[in-house]
Amino acid sequence: MKSKTVSYGIVILGLCLGFFSELNGEAVRMAVEIAPGVQGSGPSYLTPYRGELYFRAYTQTSGIELWKYDGQQAVMVADIVPGAGSSMPSYLTVFKDKLYFAASVTGGTRLYCYDGRNSGPVAGAENCSVPEDLIVFGDSLYFRATYFALYGMELWRYDGQQVRVIDLWPGKGSSGPKELVVFQNDLYFNAVNQELWKLNDTLDGAVQVTDIAQGQGSSPENIVAWNDALCFSAYDYAHGRELWRYRPGLAPQMIADISPGGQYSSSNPNGLAVYRNMVYFSARDTLEHGYELWRYDGAQAQMIADINPNLPENGDDFLADSSPGDFVVFDDLLYFVANDGEHGRMIWRFDGSSLDMLPNSSLDPHGAEPAELTVFGDSLYLRASDMDHGQELWEIKPCQVALSGDTNRDCYVNVADFEAIITNWLDCSNPFDKECQ
Repeated sequence: MKSKTVSYGIVILGLCLGFFSELNGEAVRMAVEIAPGVQGSGPSYLTPYRGELYFRAYTQTSGIELWKYDGQQAVMVADIVPGAGSSMPSYLTVFKDKLYFAASVTGGTRLYCYDGRNSGPVAGAENCSVPEDLIVFGDSLYFRATYFALYGMELWRYDGQQVRVIDLWPGKGSSGPKELVVFQNDLYFNAVNQELWKLNDTLDGAVQVTDIAQGQGSSPENIVAWNDALCFSAYDYAHGRELWRYRPGLAPQMIADISPGGQYSSSNPNGLAVYRNMVYFSARDTLEHGYELWRYDGAQAQMIADINPNLPENGDDFLADSSPGDFVVFDDLLYFVANDGEHGRMIWRFDGSSLDMLPNSSLDPHGAEPAELTVFGDSLYLRASDMDHGQELWEIKPCQVALSGDTNRDCYVNVADFEAIITNWLDCSNPFDKECQ
């Protein structure tokens, strides 16, 4: 028991010192305020490029335009539509050392590019309208767009010089490509009859690779590459929308029927993300829980936590949801946004075994609505608000030094850490166990 007593004294001494010092600065802070006041600039499409963070943001005088942040200050890159008008830049994507995006100008929404210099953005490609879902594949930039005189919504390819259409539904009809993802030297997407298709970078032709709903359309969504397969949610008449896997050359396989009961009992997996070689997502099991945090480990799907366990009130039949989303891996932790039923949507993190809401946050505890979690440099950036400001650019920075006693990794040693350490100490059954000393 002597070792326990000594450890106890060291812990108390360390905690007392920690109470009176702020260690390593704030873990969460507003990075920059672009539009002062409660309106906020609403930064979105956060994209690292040439050592800076690019995004679109709003000001009253310039509308919604392209901005960048260098870690110290934010500046508007260009007022593409001069004055209070907005070019609404979207789908920011780096291709061949240039930043490409869609912008709304006179005549419609076109593809623009910016080379990081002072000359400003210029039109990147003509002959197509409303480019969306930009993705780099091989030596080209792919996206979906329309050309109303000849084509509907189709897949397009731009090599930096010329743009060409890949017309999967010939004529003015639309194949409606979406959910574009690169996997094993092919470009996969949902198109035509709402099944999974693929295209190789030699443009030999796109081919359909699944027919899960056999003519009805399974509409693969939330597609993510995982090991030797693609994981996604898809619909069929017998199971509703559940979790599926596709291995090239093999038939697609449903890997989890989380909410059994046919087409009216779907678990609707969404937000799929890979963390520590497992697939994490939001889903519901219908009978007991609303949308909560789940994972698939290659053998089975299981719910990790019922973050919002609140029961329906006043005869409401709907189950409470935490609706986790915006998953991103940062500092070897899985960060995401969820609602526990008390604090609104806030930032959460998971280390593979334990889950907690980000502590000591300056965000609005009743409606911060964080979103767009994006890794840039050694920080995690996002859009969020506090009690005095609208949606602005925020930063989460990990502790620069591993602090002894900082059990929740919030860069402080405080009461929360003290409670966790003492609880663990009292629960130890063997005083000679290293975990207790």
